[in-house]
Amino acid sequence: MARRRYTPMLPTAAETLPVGPDWRYEVKFDGYRMLAYVDTNAVQLISRQGIRHTEDFSGIVQDILEAVVRVPCVLDGELVALDSNGHPQLSLLRRREGIIAYFAFDLLELKGTSLVDRSLSERQKLLGKTLKKGERVFCSEEFKDGAALLEEVKRRRLEGVVAKRASSIYLPGRTRSWRKVKIRYAKK
Repeated sequence: MARRRYTPMLPTAAETLPVGPDWRYEVKFDGYRMLAYVDTNAVQLISRQGIRHTEDFSGIVQDILEAVVRVPCVLDGELVALDSNGHPQLSLLRRREGIIAYFAFDLLELKGTSLVDRSLSERQKLLGKTLKKGERVFCSEEFKDGAALLEEVKRRRLEGVVAKRASSIYLPGRTRSWRKVKIRYAKK
């Protein structure tokens, strides 16, 4: 198991998405932020508050282990529960219902080497090489057109968009190198 513990990097709330050639955009999922500490034969799921949730979501642990082909690493991602239409639903996750999935969006450590001082684009390239797509484990997709992604997120009634600087290193706590725009929908 990785010996170093990481404090998650958190996006700062914004009203609008930043634009420019260094910005990349991802869907903001409605779930639980989890760091996955992966060893050759075990996974620990740790929340952003530092609470261990491995036993709470034991079903996804084996899927994560198989998706990284038993390579020691630390993933940062979002644990979500998908409804029958494939949409994340926080209420389902709280009840441990639906299809529990893990969307990895960052790689903090690989084979005992910390990657936090490397750029996000480099970490994500390594993540793509380290993580194979499974039935319930995915690499979060990155988009270059934030405005188009925001419109699609609204159309699908998803939670929002996270903008990240491709050149950003991984810093613990809130940072302006990552920004989130949450969509507020009128209640039905």
